[in-house]
Amino acid sequence: NEPVFIKTNDNLTVYKATTLNNRYISADDFISGWHRTEILQSVQLVMMNEAPISRGLLTRRVVQSFGIARSGNRIQEYMDSIYATLKLNFTMQDGEKFYWNNGQLPEKYTFIRATGDGDNKRDTKDVPITEAVNAVCYVLEQQISLSEDDLIREAAKLMGYTRMGNLVVALFKEAIKLANEQNKIKLGANSKWVL
Repeated sequence: NEPVFIKTNDNLTVYKATTLNNRYISADDFISGWHRTEILQSVQLVMMNEAPISRGLLTRRVVQSFGIARSGNRIQEYMDSIYATLKLNFTMQDGEKFYWNNGQLPEKYTFIRATGDGDNKRDTKDVPITEAVNAVCYVLEQQISLSEDDLIREAAKLMGYTRMGNLVVALFKEAIKLANEQNKIKLGANSKWVL
């Protein structure tokens, strides 16, 4: 069930996971340095298609393409050395790095990528706050004014999250707070949010 967008907007899209070539190597081989070029290329490909992306999701995407189910500390440290080599730009969100491509500016980022199904599914912890802010503003553009609960529900629905779990609510509460701090939205009459 893909989300339904009210009007066509080039900035609304469904999140698409990068398809990487699967190959199977051991964790020891992975960090040996022998496959560094392939790993670098995989990181660059995922970045090109999926940035802004959380460090956790980027690592998971690349590591799993090498047939490694879980990335322990050694693999994470190795991946961090690769990210450092690539000098990836990042922002911090809840103690997690979000990597951005060169030329992608968080303050000018206008996309909203709804979670898809299967590999295209994205946990709320992997959603950049900027995207959640964009969803909040988009919903208010459509609906004019909403109570906080309705705004959270509608923005979450827009991004493909139909179950209102604690993490979903927390993400969009934070997005509302940030959108307000950035003067994109304000609390209007009857305690309803407006643009």
